[in-house]
Amino acid sequence: MPRTPRETIIRKLKAIKRHASWIVKHSNDIRLLNDKARVLSWALNSIVLEIGVNANEAGRLVDHVLDALGYKPRNVGEKGEKA
Repeated sequence: MPRTPRETIIRKLKAIKRHASWIVKHSNDIRLLNDKARVLSWALNSIVLEIGVNANEAGRLVDHVLDALGYKPRNVGEKGEKA
């Protein structure tokens, strides 16, 4: 059965959120590594920080759009069962 436009939009928004959290994680990893090795200049480190902050904000904005669409994530219990 084909997806409705609403379902497609929700899937794509969830993908944006997943990718944004990936960007936040990796920008934090880069900054931690740079604190130890000092590979990046201060300016480049600031840019990496800004990338992470903006990706985090994008994830929050996606949450607002999903909420406005009435999307409710599945509640998953401890071992992966539906609650």
